[in-house]
Amino acid sequence: MIEIIPAVDIWGGKAVRLTRGGYDTAKVYWENPADAASYWADQGAARLHVVDLDGAKAGKLVNLGPIAELRGAFTRFIDQSGGIRDMETARQAFDMGADFIALGSSLAEAGGFIRKAVFEYPGKVIASADLKSGTAMARGWTQSAGLSAGELAKLLSTIGISTAIVTDVIRDGALKGASVDAALPFITAGIDVIVSGGIGSLEHLRLVAKAAKGLVDAGKGLGIDGAKGLGSIVGIIVGKALYEGIFTLDEARGAATC
Repeated sequence: MIEIIPAVDIWGGKAVRLTRGGYDTAKVYWENPADAASYWADQGAARLHVVDLDGAKAGKLVNLGPIAELRGAFTRFIDQSGGIRDMETARQAFDMGADFIALGSSLAEAGGFIRKAVFEYPGKVIASADLKSGTAMARGWTQSAGLSAGELAKLLSTIGISTAIVTDVIRDGALKGASVDAALPFITAGIDVIVSGGIGSLEHLRLVAKAAKGLVDAGKGLGIDGAKGLGSIVGIIVGKALYEGIFTLDEARGAATC
């Protein structure tokens, strides 16, 4: 089953959405991110993707108060990213109530920190694979990390990270559809993928679900399944389309099960 995960991006203490990762495109949807969390809880969300946008640029956690309030308003799972680049901030995020942390810039920059985090928090460290034209991005999508998607996928396998949020930066917030192709290097490396960026209609969700089923069927045809080295699409992060009311969370779940 593919899980639909609403995104809550925090910029200047407010819940916003960006277009194609541009900070100058921020549109405020909730003055208080905790209100966004309460809304998604009421809609039945099982998980939220929470990004400290200020932290992603600053290299440290910035929106501590808003994130703590959000945690208090949402009792299910939260994955948190943005500004987590050493063990101190990783522990801080978990102490604040994150169930998972998603690491992006750190993957290429922090060496042994990632392995230590994976060892100390088994199953709770996931990757933020933010891609622009096939290249991994860092520092809040403002700089190249110097790795191709394939190289990053191999690195994750080596480190022991089994799940990646794969975002096509060019598509993010553009409502033009997600890029399943961007996920393929990770899936073939045995990494489960949460697709992110570009979902703008129920048909876009159906296409991702059909692609996910096709990948599973193709793997089975070759005698490969998740236990033998092929990853799968396990979730879809949706932001602007939900915030703009293009479809509801229930409708999204229905489309993703087609």
